[in-house]
Amino acid sequence: MRRGYSTITPAVIHALARRTLARALGWPDYKTSITGTQLVDLVLLIAGTTRTLFAVVTRYFHFSHETARQGVYANLGSRDQLTARLVDALHQVARHVYVATK
Repeated sequence: MRRGYSTITPAVIHALARRTLARALGWPDYKTSITGTQLVDLVLLIAGTTRTLFAVVTRYFHFSHETARQGVYANLGSRDQLTARLVDALHQVARHVYVATK
């Protein structure tokens, strides 16, 4: 019998997380320096690498860490808003996984 291989790769997981967070957070561009997508990528890289904002920005992006900090801070909103958006994102992923396993 042939061994099966999973089609789930880190790139697939990153793409799903990026789409889900971008949709749930709805972060707009910050000034002309940083796109909303870059802000989501920044947050994902910080979470995935457990590095500081400074370390991630200086390694992966072409804008300053201070501009990145201001961009994230401007888009966070209140703790309750952020929590509600992240819970919505988790529910979206759970629905996606549930549908995919049927």
